[in-house]
Amino acid sequence: VSVKVMRGDVDVTENYSFGTHIDGNLKVTPRNVVLISDFNEKVYDGTALEDKHVEVLGDGFVNDSDASWTVTGSQTDVGSSKNTFTYTLKDSVKGNYVVTKYEGTLTVTPKDITVTADDVSKVYGAQDPELIYKVSGNGDLDVSGIVVDLEREAGEDVAEYDIIASGVKLQGNYSIKFVGGKFTINKAALTITADYKTKVYGDGDPEFTATASGLQF
Repeated sequence: VSVKVMRGDVDVTENYSFGTHIDGNLKVTPRNVVLISDFNEKVYDGTALEDKHVEVLGDGFVNDSDASWTVTGSQTDVGSSKNTFTYTLKDSVKGNYVVTKYEGTLTVTPKDITVTADDVSKVYGAQDPELIYKVSGNGDLDVSGIVVDLEREAGEDVAEYDIIASGVKLQGNYSIKFVGGKFTINKAALTITADYKTKVYGDGDPEFTATASGLQF
């Protein structure tokens, strides 16, 4: 080992006589590396949420590590799961690193949809039609699994009644807003036909009567 003594920018080695050399110790410590897969979130759309990015923190890797990772985390339905991943290092340098791994979270939140009861009507005295509803906000997503209760306000006279749509707000991958409709009972058509009557000239008028058609009772 050669030794040079400097005073500022001036080499003053020639002014010194060196005695016995005492060897020191050079210790190489591992590099501390932190790997973190991403956190991510989206509203349910029927496709898988994936995020392949891994952030490298701490001392990082040097070029000889051949470090690589494979991210396998995936979340499709509403809920959360770990953004799982694995990593590899070249066997010959594994001892040169202390690697700490943290997995992020993938979160899918419910999609907002609206269930609206259709307005329906009937004629006074007729049977009630089927109560139906429509769904909006779902696009092309399948909503056949949602459960909706429909009932109308009691009454059989001519008037407008409320249709109440209800159910569990959170169902599967959806957050549901329920909107009611109107049930209208319209007047029934009633026809009054005068009955045919005769009399003899000079007699008094007979009793006049009529026949009604369309009565609902």
